[in-house]
Amino acid sequence: MMLVAPLAGSCSSSASKEKEQAHQDSIAASAELEEARLDSIRQDSIDRRNFTSPDLAFYELHGDVKKCVYKRKFGYSPEDCITFDENGKWTNDQWSKYEKKYCPDRTKHPRVTRNKDGYITKIYCECDFDYEYINVKWKNGKVQKCFLSTYRYNDDGLVIGCVDDEEFDYQESATYSNYVLDDMGNWIKRDVTIRNTDTYSNSSTIRKETETRTIEYYKSNGGGSHPVANTAKQNKAIAANNQKQQKQQEESPQVVENHINSNANSSGNNIRSNNTSFSSAQDVMRYLDGKTFYDGSDGLRIGFDAVYMNGRAMTGAPRVTNFGDGTATIVAHSPYAGNGQLTFRINASAQTITQAGETYHLR
Repeated sequence: MMLVAPLAGSCSSSASKEKEQAHQDSIAASAELEEARLDSIRQDSIDRRNFTSPDLAFYELHGDVKKCVYKRKFGYSPEDCITFDENGKWTNDQWSKYEKKYCPDRTKHPRVTRNKDGYITKIYCECDFDYEYINVKWKNGKVQKCFLSTYRYNDDGLVIGCVDDEEFDYQESATYSNYVLDDMGNWIKRDVTIRNTDTYSNSSTIRKETETRTIEYYKSNGGGSHPVANTAKQNKAIAANNQKQQKQQEESPQVVENHINSNANSSGNNIRSNNTSFSSAQDVMRYLDGKTFYDGSDGLRIGFDAVYMNGRAMTGAPRVTNFGDGTATIVAHSPYAGNGQLTFRINASAQTITQAGETYHLR
């Protein structure tokens, strides 16, 4: 009997220890499973952030982007909405029913052409563009040249500048700065300083704008906003452009305005205006910049990129065909006129634009 009790006690102690060990092992296993789960979540988040595709790269994006909406002051369209599938493929790159109806020669081609690696190499333009298509060249997974524009990047892969090829004695360049990124590292805001140069007269003008993007993701939360410091090159370009813009404002031509001749004769007041002489196409566009001309409630504005009616782009890029002593002629193609050519006659002295018998007056 005396020998049994210690053995019974020993068995009870051993069972308790085994039970405790099993409990500890269960806790450790649960902790490992939880850690594995968190690692999986973290890895999934990293994978989603680092995910890219040729189409996403074309739009300076990465991650599980579902939709990106651009907003800008200038450009052919003040707002663009680009959508992607979960594989990063651009999905709204198809011709519209309107374009198929009115531009059969252009829409017989696929809207986008890609190489064997999936990178976009050619995009056919909308009906109202003077050019049928634009070519795209790549280097190290980034757009090196698109149409006339050649791009430069910083070490983080953000565009910091671009220069257009000279065309019709006209050249445009841009400096991108003051980037703001979301939590996924995609830019959601940046400033653009655009220099337009008339190479014939060796004169240039500066304009500035801010571009924004609203980005929607499939799973990720973009959130947040993180400013990015400018590089030395960006700051140098900004300073040069600011200096040029200040000089431009100091030397801007006198605004054309009517005035009454104080020596009017007896037949009544003789009203005349200061003459504005256009010596280049750039002078014409500079005169029109920011001005809206009205015929009743309809407002007409001719920009560097398009002719706008009541704020809506109605044509492709306008082109100055002739100019003289305060008068000029501008042509542009419009899909709303069967992709035909529209002609606009500028009279700076009268402060009017005439098109198809309709006269628009500057207010």
